[in-house]
This record gives sequence, structure tokens and C-alpha cells, in this order.
Amino acid sequence: MITLGTNTSALMARAATTSMHVDAATAMQRLSSGHRINAAKDDAAGVAIASRLTSHMRGLHQSVRNSMDDQSVVATADSGLQQIESSLQRLRELAVQAANDTHSDADRSSLNQEAQQLLAGIEAIASETTWAGQALLDGTFSNKTFHIGNGSTSADHITTSISSMNSSALGLTSNTQILSGKKDSFNISDGAENGYISTGFQTHVDSLSEGIKSFIGFDDQTSHHLRASTFDLAAIDGPLQSAVLTLKARPANLGRPRDDYIAFSAFDSSGAALFSEYKVGLGKHAGPNSYIDSGWRSTTISTEGVEITLDLSNFSSQQGTNLSILEDLNSHRLLDVRVHDDTSVDFMELEIIASLHINDLSSARSALTKIDSALQAVNSERANLGSLSNRLDNIIANATNAGTNVAKSLGHIQDADFAAETTRLAKSQILAQASAAMLAQANASTQHILTLILD
Repeated sequence: MITLGTNTSALMARAATTSMHVDAATAMQRLSSGHRINAAKDDAAGVAIASRLTSHMRGLHQSVRNSMDDQSVVATADSGLQQIESSLQRLRELAVQAANDTHSDADRSSLNQEAQQLLAGIEAIASETTWAGQALLDGTFSNKTFHIGNGSTSADHITTSISSMNSSALGLTSNTQILSGKKDSFNISDGAENGYISTGFQTHVDSLSEGIKSFIGFDDQTSHHLRASTFDLAAIDGPLQSAVLTLKARPANLGRPRDDYIAFSAFDSSGAALFSEYKVGLGKHAGPNSYIDSGWRSTTISTEGVEITLDLSNFSSQQGTNLSILEDLNSHRLLDVRVHDDTSVDFMELEIIASLHINDLSSARSALTKIDSALQAVNSERANLGSLSNRLDNIIANATNAGTNVAKSLGHIQDADFAAETTRLAKSQILAQASAAMLAQANASTQHILTLILD
């Protein structure tokens, strides 16, 4: 049947042309992007699978970077431990030398000078070995989580700690607590404190004006609380590394905690000061060495008072002051403490840490035992870090391989096959040209109807 209203051939040619243009456009999109899937319509299931594989792959890559950072932390810590071990080996060598009785006390004193420098070096390494601002060997790197996996299960992280490697933690110091004062509460009003004031300190107290002396003495007769105390450090063996004073106190007049302070010095039998007096202010008008606990200013302070801890060897880290009397204590082995104004003091306690030394035969032999123990602790920590380092190497290798295989799988799903797509593009372009030609032929085929009309 010959018709003019519907040109079936033209419609079919037009549909074929449109289809070929769509195929060509799809092929060009894949060739230009490199991806087989550029939209969800390209492969609905493939999009979901590719998304999961992408998450897995990127997580694996990040876990590799995490593990490399963890490896750097371990390597940094181990380098510090290696130097500490080297210092301990030299320290042990000096102790063995000092333990030989062919050396005089003067010889041992010379050996001890190097030993103290080595101990100071160990302290420095322990405090200054850091990674990205985190201290590694001072005991604060504890229960740290290394996230080395791709998920959130327990298998995806490692919890690790690095022990403190300072001289105290390694057992290269001896802790001595010297207590003074009776630990009772402020509302007890009978009995004298078990404090002690040296003859020199008492002479100094007696020389003070009545206004000050009335608040100082072996025991305050009104509140029965310790106002002053002496700490005799002569029996402590070895150089002092730190001195920490702890006391519990409160203003007797809660509404006027203004001029209260704690004074530190040492006095000989005549009452003369062996070193300059240091003051730590407690009241509102105190300074420049100022403790100023927030509770101390309160008018509602508990009858139990405020416990105050002062690191006399490094008070500058507390409240921005500059109190450091460790050198004086090492020289004179005596500390006298008095509390000024109407401050009630419940107890005073001084904790001294003295370092290992090899000044004499027995100390040198005792030092050997401590150094061997310290070496064992360092070696044990290095073994732990070495094991962790090997584990991290395996984790990095495994995650790298897994990431490669996941990326390969993702490529199979998501990447375009350039050989297939170029063939498809060429085919689509040729067919598009052919269908366009056929469309022209189809449009021209109806012209023969005119011959029927004209004839």
C-alpha cells in the first residue's frame, strides 16, 4: 500500500539514527571519563558494589598511612631507648670501676661527676623524646590506640603503652619520705603536734618580732596545730633530684586570707640563714611566688582546709613562679619551714628523691644492682617495641596487598574497556551515518506519488 500520511521507512530510519547517537554518546562518555559506570542507570547493582569497594579500598589505604605513622612513633621511641641503654652501659662501667678498692674517695668523686651527668642525660632523653608533640618515654604515652585496620572491631586496633624511662622509674633513685606533724583534723583542740624545730630555727624564730613570733613555734597553743617544722636531710644518701612539700592548711580568719605565706630557708645553730629565704604567698596580696589556691580565697573553706603541694625543685611550673631551692638543699641538707600570719596548719610532709651515686665503695656496688635492673627494664621495653614494629610491618604489607586486590576488583566493575568502547563508538558512528542516509532515502521515496497524480 502506497501512503503519504505515514512514512514508515523514515520513522524507522529516524529511530535508528537516534539510537546510534545515544550509543555513540555513551561510548564517548566512558572513553572520556575512563569509567564504565558514570551514573546509576549504567549499572544499578554495580554502583552499590563499587561504592562498598571504594570505601574498603580507601580505608585500607588510610590504615596503611596510620600504620606508617605508628611505625614512626615506635622507631622514635626505640631510638631514645637505644641512647638510654648506651648511657646505662657507660654508667655500669663507671660503677664497676668505682667498686674497685684501688680507687680513693677522690677518684670515685671524679667518676661520680660523669655518672651524674649520665643520669641527667637519661632524664633529658626521657622527657624530650617526642613525636608530633607527644612525649613517648616519660610515662604519659599510656593506653594509646593504634588504629591499624579498616573497620571498628577489636581486631582493627592495637592498644599500647610505653613505660616511663626516667631515672626514678628505672630504679636509679631512692625515695625518702620525711614526715613532720600529726595528721589530724582542724577541729581537734588537744595535744601537741609531733613536729620538730631545730635549735638554729628556734633561735631564728625567737629573733623575730612578737607580731610574727606569736604565730610560729613548736605548736600553736590556741589551735594546737603545727606552725613550723625542720627537715633534716643529712642522712639522705646521694644527690637530691626533687623535693616536694605537702601540707594541709587554712586561714584562721576565713574572711581575711590576705598576707598568709610559707617561708623556706635553713638556719645554723646561731640562727643565721644558710641560704636566702624563699616565700610562697597564699593570700590575695601574695607574690611574686604565689600559690593562691582558689579554695584559699573562699570564705566558705572547709574546716578540713586545703591540701597544698609545692614542688620546691620546680615550682615555676606551678602558678608561674620561680621557686627552686634544690641546689641549696643539696648543699646544706636542711630545710626550715614556717607559716606566717594566722594560718592553721594540720601537717607537713616532705618527699625527697635522691639519685644513684658512686661516691663510695658500698654505693658503687649497690649501684651495680640498680643499673642491671634498669638495663633489664630498658631491654624489655625495646623488645616490646621491636615486636610491635614487626607486627606493624606485617600489617602494612597485608593492607597494601589487600588494597591492591580491592582496587583491581573495583576496576573490573567500574573501569571502561577502551577496546570495546572504541569499537562501539566506531560502530555507532558508522551506523549513525548509514541511518542518516537511509532517512534521506526514505524521505525521498514518497516523491514517486507525484508521478501518479501528474500522469
